[in-house]
Amino acid sequence: MGDMPAALPYAVNPLPFAGKVISITGASRGLGLALSKYLLIRGATVSMCATSEDNLSKAAKEIDSELPDAKNRYWICVADIANVDSVRSWIEQTVAKFGKLDGCANVAAVEQREIFPIVNLDPEYFARLVNVNVVGTFHCLKEEMKVIKDGDSIVNVGSIASQYASQGVSAYVAAKHALIGLTKVAAFEGAPRGVRVNALCPGCFNTEMMEKPFNSPVGEFHLNKDNIPCILRRELPEAWEIAASVAFLLGEESAHVTKASWAVDGGWVEVTVLIVLFKFFGDVPVDYYRNYSPGEAIVPVTIQNDKPQPGYFKAQPEWDWKVPDYAGWNGYARSPRNRDIVVLTASDGGGHNSAIPNVLERVLDDRKKYCEKHGYTHLWLNTSRYDIGEAHRTWSKIPAVAEAFSLNPTAEWVWLIDTDIVIMEPDYDLAKEIVGPEAIKRGLMRDTPILDGQLKNHPTNINTPKNFRVEDIDILITQDHQSVNTGSTFFRRSAFTRWTLEMMTDYTMLMGQDHVGAEQDAIKHLMLEHQLVRNHVGIYPQRKFNAYVQGGNNMGYRDGDLLVHFAGCWVGGNCQEWFEEFWGKKGHKDVWRPENKNS
Repeated sequence: MGDMPAALPYAVNPLPFAGKVISITGASRGLGLALSKYLLIRGATVSMCATSEDNLSKAAKEIDSELPDAKNRYWICVADIANVDSVRSWIEQTVAKFGKLDGCANVAAVEQREIFPIVNLDPEYFARLVNVNVVGTFHCLKEEMKVIKDGDSIVNVGSIASQYASQGVSAYVAAKHALIGLTKVAAFEGAPRGVRVNALCPGCFNTEMMEKPFNSPVGEFHLNKDNIPCILRRELPEAWEIAASVAFLLGEESAHVTKASWAVDGGWVEVTVLIVLFKFFGDVPVDYYRNYSPGEAIVPVTIQNDKPQPGYFKAQPEWDWKVPDYAGWNGYARSPRNRDIVVLTASDGGGHNSAIPNVLERVLDDRKKYCEKHGYTHLWLNTSRYDIGEAHRTWSKIPAVAEAFSLNPTAEWVWLIDTDIVIMEPDYDLAKEIVGPEAIKRGLMRDTPILDGQLKNHPTNINTPKNFRVEDIDILITQDHQSVNTGSTFFRRSAFTRWTLEMMTDYTMLMGQDHVGAEQDAIKHLMLEHQLVRNHVGIYPQRKFNAYVQGGNNMGYRDGDLLVHFAGCWVGGNCQEWFEEFWGKKGHKDVWRPENKNS
């Protein structure tokens, strides 16, 4: 057994990386930037790569300001790790510029910030995450291992998702698990040359990304020290603390560590993010629930309207529906005939709702009976038939609204109602209770904050009108604890509604952008930005016609409510159970869920 050296210079050396050249991907911000600074302080020369030239320039200015002595010891380079030629060029330029490469930190990654079940996940979205998080790292390893030598080290930055799994984030978990396998193979192949390859798997830590809300079935939320399971410290680590762990694996102190995957998570136990979120939100129902539908129906649909349109929806005659003179910008107020209220189900039978057996056929049959009872017009439109370009399928509900007006020239109101909704009160009179002038006058929320997230954290300082003209109210919607929700929405035939559908589907500004809430975010955006829109969109309390399956007295279903919305039921796998429970209570007259019940 060898004797311990009398002196351990690397243990006390303030510049343990002096003379070392380290390459870092994703170096323009977050952990990559923190690691760059950490190594520069400790004497390293750093080659920083990222895809954004602007972000790299900002990072350079930050380094120059904070570390003026390091100006000549770093180099920034725009490179895309998803492109092997780009990576090769960066590594070759690094070696040409500095004469060698002593270590590599592969930090760049793409997060999955939205929650989707496997059956509804867009294959292209899955492929994009895997391409950056796995294939991109492969490209880096391929080029790095050509030039590094005996004693050098590579660190691949994974995630706690590399070791555990969370439902709804299959793309990210699959990619990060694959990263561990890739690391182990690289470690085996590098060992004969004395090259070490390890993976660091951090949990949550403080970066600018943590300041951005996640969008999920439980609404907009932030992960922070109060809702992350941690057994070590009740606070999140800073990025530089994670960087210190990466630096350890890059340095000489870890000379006998290879093929390892280390969790740096403060003792985060094996629980899923979604469980944490549900503990945090309790019984609060979802805000940003979307019925993300696949391109083809999962439930066989043989009812009507399943022939594809011949081209882009805005080029079809159905989009050019007519507005009579009396429904112009001056507005009108009258109670519609029951037959001029269209109850529209816009769905292809897929999405999260497919977990409920025969859900589309069942709700369509039930809604048909409801319409026959009151004389309303029942309509189902298959959303798979609309060409909406590259936009997400949920946007296809908007051309369905336009077609409903086109197919029913005398219709005054179209009630767009999601598939995962059960009408609980079959005697409910829509004209008397919701769309009639007197109902609107007494029911709309006046001078009420329009929400964009929880009020105390995201005040918009924008309210609904204190006073409004009933003649101007053309769209009726509800608002929960965080935002308007379009799962159940009423549209009136008017010039304003025609204009609004056009604005909501502006492909450059709204429909073609990455809005997680899709059409819901579009109408919220228009309401927050334009007084004109606020004057024409009336907000009812959530339970008026969009009560959630869970929630307190303001949002959760209570006896006598028109309907129940199973938004987000798929997250906990409760769709079928909850649906059948409420389905069996349709039209009930007994005391079941009284006003003051907590649920």
